[in-house]
Amino acid sequence: MDRFGRFYIGRDHSRVKLLAGFNHQVQWGGRSSHETIDGRMPNGIKNYFRIVSGKPGDASSTPNSFDDGNRVGNHLGTIDLGLELEGYTYSLFVYRQNIYEDGTLYALRNIKDGLNGFRFRRKNSYGANFEISEFVLEFLYTKSQGGPDYDYEEQIIHRGSLGRDDYFNNAQVRDGWSYYGRTIGTPFITPTTETIWAQPQYADFFTSNNRVSVYHLGVRGKLFRRVEWAGKCSYSSNWGTYNAPFKSSVRQFSAVLNLQTRVSIAGPTDIGASFGLDTGKLFPQTFGAMLTVRKQMSIY
Repeated sequence: MDRFGRFYIGRDHSRVKLLAGFNHQVQWGGRSSHETIDGRMPNGIKNYFRIVSGKPGDASSTPNSFDDGNRVGNHLGTIDLGLELEGYTYSLFVYRQNIYEDGTLYALRNIKDGLNGFRFRRKNSYGANFEISEFVLEFLYTKSQGGPDYDYEEQIIHRGSLGRDDYFNNAQVRDGWSYYGRTIGTPFITPTTETIWAQPQYADFFTSNNRVSVYHLGVRGKLFRRVEWAGKCSYSSNWGTYNAPFKSSVRQFSAVLNLQTRVSIAGPTDIGASFGLDTGKLFPQTFGAMLTVRKQMSIY
């Protein structure tokens, strides 16, 4: 078991390794000006056990009707599955992450949503002028969210919402799953501040774009035996949210290429170059380049 709560079956040198994991994060407590009385959100030891267990609140321990019957706090997590095959010269890894925010995954209503990935890694370098040492191919899908309709009857039966999950948004925690305005966990569920130029704003919620379909490719290797290179590209279809959908699918292509080599200029010196591109209708058309020089110095 690792520090993220994932279980591995297989020793370090096993040819076949299995991975399974479950992670659960919750934002709770503090104050909010939305869906609260006097700005207070549920706190205390009783509500702490409710956020750990996922048990809904009740009128005796929560400060308003919004928390009564809903799960206390802003929940988010994934169920992880993976299989790794170790060969003599390569490693293959396939994985799946199912996303959840409430009881929708338990009812298999949003089973389509999640991250699918495949990674290939070479263990040896053969000194060719052009080498690929590793590549990752991923497909992210979050368009289902249990469907467009909020099932009130299921809400009563399961004591938790089913349908129209609105990933990364929360009626009380309006800055959502973010850190200084940047999305935590994936760059493809984009903050409203980044897409408002192209699409209408979804009230004052964190993201106006959480229904996405994304293909992502990452590759790295060596060039002329000395230059390390890495490239990433992503192609996405973006549909906004169920509550504020885009008029049609908004397509976006983004790519970056990094190059780096080490030379001897009065000692080891790393020289690098990076090139980035955004083209489509989700972000402004952008191209950028950067040159870096890093000198390692030792003081004795």
